[in-house]
Amino acid sequence: MLKIAVTMAVAVAGLSIPAQQASAGGFCVEPLCGDVFNRSGNHAIRIAGCWHDGSIERWEGDELPCDPKMDLPNGQDSDDYSGFNDTDAFRAFRGCITSYAIGGGAIRGLDRRGRSSLWIRFHNEQNVTITGITCFN
Repeated sequence: MLKIAVTMAVAVAGLSIPAQQASAGGFCVEPLCGDVFNRSGNHAIRIAGCWHDGSIERWEGDELPCDPKMDLPNGQDSDDYSGFNDTDAFRAFRGCITSYAIGGGAIRGLDRRGRSSLWIRFHNEQNVTITGITCFN
């Protein structure tokens, strides 16, 4: 199947702002496209450019039942990868503590020791920074 990239320009107050195709359908206009910045120190973080169900904000399990997904390397930003101009979720992996911040907010921790993986949904206007991942055997 042939995929065609769609780019639009939106004029706002005399400025041209690129619009990008949103992964979960529709369009988002920068800076209103969700991004993940992986600053975990040494771990990749699993991210998704989709969400499976609009009615819930979290999903338990190793894999979210939609595509695209990828492992975002430490030090990388999701919007640098094709298909992830608008990222919708990240995974707190089972057996690990994942620390993150949404926007400039406080750092939060997700403790998944002894629990299954948990996918966290975020929205178009939100950017998420993964600040640390510590895994236990």
